[in-house]
Amino acid sequence: MSIDATHDTPAEPEWLVATGQGGYALGTASGIATRRYHGNLVVAFPPPQGRTMVWPRSEEVLRIATGEEVQLGRSWYAPEACVPRECAEVVAFSRGPDGSPAWTYQVGPHRVLRRLKVDAHEAELFFELLEGPPCELLVRPLLTWRSHHHLKTSPDISRIAMSWNGEVEDEVEHVYKNALLPTERARGYDHVEDLIAPVRVRFDLAARTARLRVSVDGIEAETGSSIAASPFVIRYPDGRPGIIAGYPWFTEWARDTMIALPGLLLPHDPEAAREVLCAWSERMDNGLLPCQLRDLGLGPPHTNAADAPLWMLHAMESLQAVAPALVDEVLRAAADAVLDAYDAGTDHGIFVDADGLLVAGEEGEALTWMDAIAPDGPVTPRRGKAIELNALYLRGLRFGERLAAAASDEARVEVLSGRVARCRAAMGERFCDPATGLLRDVVDPIEPDAVEPLRPNVLIALATPDIPWPRGCAVRTLDAVESRLLTPHGLRTLDPRHPSYLPTYGGDQAARDRAYHQGTVWPWLIGPYVDAVLNVRGDDDGVRAALRDRITPLMQDLRAHGSLHEVYDGDPPHRPGGCPAQAWSVSEVRRAWQRVASSVE
Repeated sequence: MSIDATHDTPAEPEWLVATGQGGYALGTASGIATRRYHGNLVVAFPPPQGRTMVWPRSEEVLRIATGEEVQLGRSWYAPEACVPRECAEVVAFSRGPDGSPAWTYQVGPHRVLRRLKVDAHEAELFFELLEGPPCELLVRPLLTWRSHHHLKTSPDISRIAMSWNGEVEDEVEHVYKNALLPTERARGYDHVEDLIAPVRVRFDLAARTARLRVSVDGIEAETGSSIAASPFVIRYPDGRPGIIAGYPWFTEWARDTMIALPGLLLPHDPEAAREVLCAWSERMDNGLLPCQLRDLGLGPPHTNAADAPLWMLHAMESLQAVAPALVDEVLRAAADAVLDAYDAGTDHGIFVDADGLLVAGEEGEALTWMDAIAPDGPVTPRRGKAIELNALYLRGLRFGERLAAAASDEARVEVLSGRVARCRAAMGERFCDPATGLLRDVVDPIEPDAVEPLRPNVLIALATPDIPWPRGCAVRTLDAVESRLLTPHGLRTLDPRHPSYLPTYGGDQAARDRAYHQGTVWPWLIGPYVDAVLNVRGDDDGVRAALRDRITPLMQDLRAHGSLHEVYDGDPPHRPGGCPAQAWSVSEVRRAWQRVASSVE
């Protein structure tokens, strides 16, 4: 078996089971672990932080009547061995409704089913002999106790408990040294660890289904959750909901939460959506939100995300459309705080200029969603008046104006209507580039590009109602986006004809960061694309049918794999990369599909 040493994603499908408390299990269809995050049990200790790898894998051997032993599956060991050479291969792989994986192995006349069940603090493997003569199964659970981000040798597994319905064959503790994780090597990270095998258990598969459980002391299972339908929606021990940006390595991120919230929680649980918005509103500082809620030991949060509070206003607007009564004084006060802080000027060089447009930019920072920082600095700083920031700001101003009108606050309405008028007029006048006839990505850029970039951020602006773009400019821009940026898996982040375009996403972190927003495809952008098309071309049956055709490949990926990757390569065949299960990818694809799934009545 070979592996692409330059790419950051296994060359086979991955599965995910999330526990609802931040913990998870993750693996591959073949059962071969290649990431440090691959394992049968990762617990959140305390939930949803402190995610700890407990049970990475097992050694599983089928012993048939002749005494011959055949291992189920393979494992990687350093420096470059995938062993054993001869083993039972997977003949079928499937997922249950909750994502729980199941494998079927064939060893001569023996067909064996292997299933994994995961809870917040425990995981169980089940083995069943589906057909064939009597045989035995020998299992060694290979354990560790480490952060899911970092590998470790000689771990202490004293907090781990085990139980089984078989017989102990070997109770001598063994250390499996130099377990290799080749995907981590390709990503430029530590990639070798040692695992502890405390016991070997023998099961008579002809007598009964084999069961082996691994659990952790001191973690309580969640009960009574009403929002477990999405793996990305979690509950804290006190019942508060949150949205994990992606599995396995992301925590809660403000921007990702706000973009994903409409598709994940509306309209089936608007109360939970309000709880999420209120929780983030409480974290606000000078009109800004923490970029992310840090995992344990990662230090204080940063607020260098100029768009996150504006996306929060957009999420509030989406909530109001579904459940108007839930957007109350608490959320209105939060919305006003954002709008007033931006107008007065806040941290990171965020302020409203004399022309009414929003400026954002600070040396050494990338404040928009294109926020990758390479060793030599921001890859796409976009300092100045970014088009999507201004579109979101204008939309937020209009939302705030409506809230003020509903509260009969005439003075506030007058203030906000003035800001709306200035921003709207300036957007209509400033962003259409007379040289190209297209909308510009950034007006008054501090770092002007030698070649004007075409980026998908223009879609967020084209999706904003009632901006007085010249009609031809809006249409030409949308046409250019479709011809140069649109792919079957989402939108490229840069025109392939631009000299800075990078066609693939892979290599070590520095290489990936340079490609992240310089051509790499992002599925979540299909949401703004659909909104822009319906806004510019009109909402009719023909337009919806064409959009359904555009979204179908992503929906097929989602249905086949249960989730969607964070990114794909810019060039065909658009190999997936980044996080294997990303919240806003799933949410925006689903939301876009729902917008166009049926004909106009």
